[in-house]
Amino acid sequence: MRFRDHSQVESQHGVSEDEGEGNEEKRPPATASLRDRIAHFTWPWFAITMSTGSLAVVLAQTPNRFPGLQTIGTIVFILDLFLFLLFTCLMTTRFILVPQKFFYSLHHPIESLFFGAYWVSLALILNCTSIYGGPSTGPWLTKALEILFWTYSAIAFMVSIAQYHMLFQEERLNISDAMPNWVFPVYPLLVVGQLAGTIAPNQPPQAAWNIWVGGVVLQGTGWTVAIMIYAMFTQRLMSSQLPSPPSRPGMYVSVGPAGYTAAALFTLGSIAPDVFPPNQITSTGLDGLFIKNLGTVSGLFLCLFSFWFFCISTVAVLVGLKEMSFTLNWWAFVFPNAGMTLAVIQAGKALGSEGVNGVCSAATIVLVILWFLCAIANIRALWLGQLLWPGKDEDSTRYRHDVTRLPHLVARHDLSNLSFNCATFQLSPTLLTTARLAHMVMATIDKDAILESPLLRLPGEIRDKIYAYALGGHVVKVYKRSDNEIQSSDDETRCEFAFVSYASADGSSRGGTRFQQASALNLVCRQTANEAKGQLLSSNIFVLDSYTAALRMNQALTQEQLDKITNIVMAPK
Repeated sequence: MRFRDHSQVESQHGVSEDEGEGNEEKRPPATASLRDRIAHFTWPWFAITMSTGSLAVVLAQTPNRFPGLQTIGTIVFILDLFLFLLFTCLMTTRFILVPQKFFYSLHHPIESLFFGAYWVSLALILNCTSIYGGPSTGPWLTKALEILFWTYSAIAFMVSIAQYHMLFQEERLNISDAMPNWVFPVYPLLVVGQLAGTIAPNQPPQAAWNIWVGGVVLQGTGWTVAIMIYAMFTQRLMSSQLPSPPSRPGMYVSVGPAGYTAAALFTLGSIAPDVFPPNQITSTGLDGLFIKNLGTVSGLFLCLFSFWFFCISTVAVLVGLKEMSFTLNWWAFVFPNAGMTLAVIQAGKALGSEGVNGVCSAATIVLVILWFLCAIANIRALWLGQLLWPGKDEDSTRYRHDVTRLPHLVARHDLSNLSFNCATFQLSPTLLTTARLAHMVMATIDKDAILESPLLRLPGEIRDKIYAYALGGHVVKVYKRSDNEIQSSDDETRCEFAFVSYASADGSSRGGTRFQQASALNLVCRQTANEAKGQLLSSNIFVLDSYTAALRMNQALTQEQLDKITNIVMAPK
């Protein structure tokens, strides 16, 4: 079965003949098989289950209820459960079809950030299970939820560590590209407090107390990390520019951490009098009431902060509304704002305010409308081939080596000052295919003992294109699998070969012209100077003309040289 890209058909008449011929090989394919489409099912799809699950939680807690609202919430929960199982099956199928994409998806600079969405979706399912399933099931569910809570908490904590470690080690993200979704690896911890506040009241006293403490410490961990991400995102907004219009709905992710933390503080505080052991803190027996009041004040403290980011995001979206097109970022209209709505619902309960309750009811209606709008737009984009299509999803790498797009993509960046103290860097194939640039840059680096360059301020994607433009080939990042093998992390190249010599492809012990160019470009394009400290030029860059050449050099490296491998550049002869 093959599908046709309807968006290309619709826009075909708007492309000139010359432009169409020139870019025919660069655009995504016009048709794709079902296998190809499933192979591009990415982690951001779980933003749908996050939004659906959070909507079910809001429907269960919203004030001013009417007969049938609980049934509507149950239907939404069942839909969320169905979508979660479906998406899990599709994701599993993707990794079975293309096994190397599993590791790649966990450190891809865009897709990997949404790995946490899977676990947040699971937490919301547990939350809904307690809300909608608790009243109609036996005591077995209470014990099961206790076990699942601690299992989820342990996994969420480990995921937050492993995910950030992978990003720290495998990727280099620029502060000028900072987005609120950088908090996603720790997002599973940001919903633990709300989950604990939901299931603890139905637990035995000791289990309830343990869950309450776990909810507090894990929510605090998530919130503390989120504060650091807030700082980076604000720095980006102050020093760079707003995200591109299609990605601006993702700014609403900044609403979620404060919203869910405020909701957790309200919820955990409200149940404190019932779960706190007598005289836990003082001898007056009023510990629970004190914590309840503290939770209310702390929750109110964060509510307006969440709304402030909501306003910032809304203004940015409205300004770029005409240039927006659907992406899975649109689901950020629902999930983060559901967290803010839950916080306001809890504030209304704590304050006993009918006015606040009315605002919550209105916010719930808006969330339902936004969910349907996103669902319709999502289905339309799926039908038109704008999603689940080679080259169009968050796992795409096709532009990394698309050299013909370089002038257009760097047009927004001032390249006139890209200099190495003694000469101006020009995007000229004539200059960059000679050894002159390499010798010039190396001499400058040796003289000044610094690795600073305006190139470091460019986004990593642009630097990759400069690499490819200069060498006429592809930059292939690799990671070490064992002492005798490396595996390319570039999904399109998929090369596997033994460790190779630092020499040129002809087997000589001296680096050729391409090697010298690659060494120079590697140094000036580093994102941080620390990566190159203590590493020899002859052992951290490899330029090969073919996989056969790589195999011939199998025995050439010492163990010391193996440990210093950083990049491999594949370039044609």
